[in-house]
Amino acid sequence: MQIVKPLTDGEVERIHEASEEILATVGLHVEHEELLRRLKAGGATVNEANGNVRIDPSLLRDLMKTIPASHTICQMDGTEDVVETGSKHFLTGIIMPRVIDLDTGKPRRPTMVDLRRNNAVAQRLEPVKGIYRMEEPTVEEKVTSSCLDGLEEYICNNGKHIIMFGTNQQLLDRCMAIGQIISESQNIPLSKLITSSCPIMTPLYVPQFYGEYMLRSCEAGFAVFGCISPNAGATAPYSFAGSLVVGNTENLFVAAVSQIIRPGIPYFYMYSPSVTDMRTGKGRFYSMDRSIARSVLAQMGRFYNMPYISDCCGSMPPRFDMQTGAESFSAMLTSYSTEPAWLGALGVGQNGLSFSAEMLLIHAAWLEAAKFLDRGIMVDEKHLGVENIRQAGPGGEFLTDDLTLELLREGEFFLNDLFDMTGTEDGKSIMERARDKVDEIVEGFESPLPGDLQEKLRRYFHDERRVG
Repeated sequence: MQIVKPLTDGEVERIHEASEEILATVGLHVEHEELLRRLKAGGATVNEANGNVRIDPSLLRDLMKTIPASHTICQMDGTEDVVETGSKHFLTGIIMPRVIDLDTGKPRRPTMVDLRRNNAVAQRLEPVKGIYRMEEPTVEEKVTSSCLDGLEEYICNNGKHIIMFGTNQQLLDRCMAIGQIISESQNIPLSKLITSSCPIMTPLYVPQFYGEYMLRSCEAGFAVFGCISPNAGATAPYSFAGSLVVGNTENLFVAAVSQIIRPGIPYFYMYSPSVTDMRTGKGRFYSMDRSIARSVLAQMGRFYNMPYISDCCGSMPPRFDMQTGAESFSAMLTSYSTEPAWLGALGVGQNGLSFSAEMLLIHAAWLEAAKFLDRGIMVDEKHLGVENIRQAGPGGEFLTDDLTLELLREGEFFLNDLFDMTGTEDGKSIMERARDKVDEIVEGFESPLPGDLQEKLRRYFHDERRVG
């Protein structure tokens, strides 16, 4: 199902060649001494005086060959899932800087109750295989607490694979320690419990902490992906192609670093661009432009034979309206049809700043619709129904037909409980239905972790508070 006009093979090659040129002649600035040393030992051209790192095309091609096409992750109970191109696993966050309040219709800061509701719904959704938590304080937390309460609430009630976003040294240390506790308690390799997002400060800059984060993630054997977010007009050229060249160059750099540090660890291609609105100076992160980016992201990932992550949701307005639906559903159709390994950003709105449990459910329902449309129709002998038509004959009926009874519960036609299919004036809206479902899930939620593991984790957080 093609939604966006793709690049030609020749155009993909031009993007690749431009990125190789930038890597070989411009390079990236890296402010981490140990990472510079390791990259130099791995064959990169390193200027230790100014931190410039360049990678020759021949070295880059050799490094790319060691990236595996698939990776096996674990949930907290040891359940394994293979992540590869076309696996289409969902990943979602559980907290953002804002929540769209359903009663007022306006954004507000999230509370601990919001975090619990969001997490309960994410845990319940079977297609969700990975969860991340942004380092955002709830109303109840002080910024100086480094969001320890929220981290404890998430970790002690999370049965999914951990997607780690490192925003500071303390959080990185804590995630490593928490992962080790879970690994030892559940007898699961640490490298299968965590996937790590390795950021670049666009354009082409790796500050000290980002270098430390990248190095430690790779040394631990985590699957990694570049957190690559060029902004057209601010941190990248004001063109689709120019922004893609910056994003692709940074992706190739993180991929190369991962293979120099630990050859053979999984790498996922990810590209999350935005554009500067020249009328206001603000960044547009989830406008319609993003659907084109989702399409070319998949093409570049396939070109390099790398599994890729595509965000499949998101919208601009700080409210639930028609524009939110249009932007989000176009994102769903585009992303789902590109066969990604991971589908991300479920539940996200307001230009990437807000999240809600209700939108998480609605986005999951919309993805079911995208999946249905992508499937098309089946025209095998059974579904053609020629024999059924013959038996019914002219003027016959099919209410009690064998094919009707057989396919009634097999999803032949679209049905989802969040969609109002009644066509009547008293039918509930999709948001009302989502709210009822969230309340039902939250009321019956219990931590998926075994009691002994919860106790170990609670003890860790208790000790962290004592240390201060």
